[in-house]
Amino acid sequence: MSVIVETFHMEEVVTDQRSLEVEPDSLALIERLGLSGQQKLVRPPTPQQSAPTPTRIPFRRMKADESIVYQTLCPHRFKVEDYSVQPIPYRVLKLISDCQDNGWFLFLQIWDAEQAIIRDPVLVGFTEKGYTQESPFILARWGEHLDEFPAMMKQAVEKINSMLADKTRTFRDTAELVGIHETTYQSCYGTF
Repeated sequence: MSVIVETFHMEEVVTDQRSLEVEPDSLALIERLGLSGQQKLVRPPTPQQSAPTPTRIPFRRMKADESIVYQTLCPHRFKVEDYSVQPIPYRVLKLISDCQDNGWFLFLQIWDAEQAIIRDPVLVGFTEKGYTQESPFILARWGEHLDEFPAMMKQAVEKINSMLADKTRTFRDTAELVGIHETTYQSCYGTF
């Protein structure tokens, strides 16, 4: 079985191959310019780091449409340490290790599908506990075949439409059981 891994690691193009590490100059500019958004991405050094320097999170947040698509197609949430649905590829394990060693996230989750047909888990990171307005960071996804995002969006829309149709049928059936007929409902509230 061949597994494809896609990571969302952002790297600056620099000559000495350093990624988004916070050099004293970068940190000073972020502070001097009052870039509060960038300051939120700066993580203090952790005891596990070999070099005690702060780092910026080198991943991007999920866009709103991505969040809806991944939540729809991968509704099951697992703490990364509890995930046992399938083996995690080495590249993703290394990424998890880097995240933990650098203290970029408070916790990591793997979002997975309920059907074997769409078995492309997604690794996400959170910088805050609980559910907040801030979207998670997208770190990686893997599977035997990774669909392009437009195809995934189409699948998510089809799944949402199917769920809404099921709910509408359930509502109609319940309404009929309690004696509210469609014509009565329509005269009060309009069509289904």
